[in-house]
Amino acid sequence: MESTIGLFNTELIKPRQPWKTLPDVELTTAAYVDWYNHRQLHGEIGHVPPVEYENNHYLATTKPQGTPNVQDLYRTRNGSRHAVRADPGSSEDPPGWMTNEAPEQRD
Repeated sequence: MESTIGLFNTELIKPRQPWKTLPDVELTTAAYVDWYNHRQLHGEIGHVPPVEYENNHYLATTKPQGTPNVQDLYRTRNGSRHAVRADPGSSEDPPGWMTNEAPEQRD
């Protein structure tokens, strides 16, 4: 198996010698790395580019984020349920304030 740096030198650096300026080498290197990661098919990972393989890996291993149940938003750390006062300065308490009853859902 060939090393990545050996492949880089064989395919890119040596055939184009002598390089005129360092920015020429840097720009060409950036283009090569982009090609290698996004378009080069790699046999060890199923003949897909590394970026595609990585994306597939994360899609397969991460759990989808669900939306919380509205009633769960009223649960405290110890599991009791109560409404949260929207306006602390208000003299009117919302339904279920400081009780174990969940407030009614509004449409």
